[in-house]
Amino acid sequence: MKVLVWGDSIGAEKTAEIVGSSRLAGIVGAANRPSDCPALENFARRHGVPFFIQPFRRDETSCQEFTTNLRRLGADVFLVYSYSMILPKDWFALPPLGTVNVHCALLPQYRGANTLNWVLVNGEAETGVTIHFIDEGVDTGDIILQRRQAIALDDTALTLRSKLATVWPDMLTQVLAWLEGGVCPRHPQPERG
Repeated sequence: MKVLVWGDSIGAEKTAEIVGSSRLAGIVGAANRPSDCPALENFARRHGVPFFIQPFRRDETSCQEFTTNLRRLGADVFLVYSYSMILPKDWFALPPLGTVNVHCALLPQYRGANTLNWVLVNGEAETGVTIHFIDEGVDTGDIILQRRQAIALDDTALTLRSKLATVWPDMLTQVLAWLEGGVCPRHPQPERG
């Protein structure tokens, strides 16, 4: 199974470590975070895999070239974590085993960005990690696996991120095994929440 990892300079490296060099097909960085791209490119070079930058949709020529590169790469799974751009359907539908996102919040309630800040602002007692398939909505795809994490009174977004960083790697390892074995569960998200 070949996995294409999409992420920022922290997220891509962490997920690539879990995926492992033998399964890593390449790394994708986001055009809206150009400061991350040199580190991601160096990381990809060290692992001997290609590095791509997802272009802005308004740049049709670059998007066509990017699509061609994704098809040529032939990854079985796209894996997204700590990523700042939306993937359109013509890209996320390419891999035969799907496109999977690691989302640091409980879905469906906390979709979108800055979830660790919002759980604190809203006074939540818990948060968690949801690994789900990507679909055309923002964090609306079928849930594969979810884990809860209590929020302490003195937690900040940074301490929560550190706590969740101890939770999601094992979850992702399990999800990758399910995908590779062809028995990955998927549960539609409830309409409410």
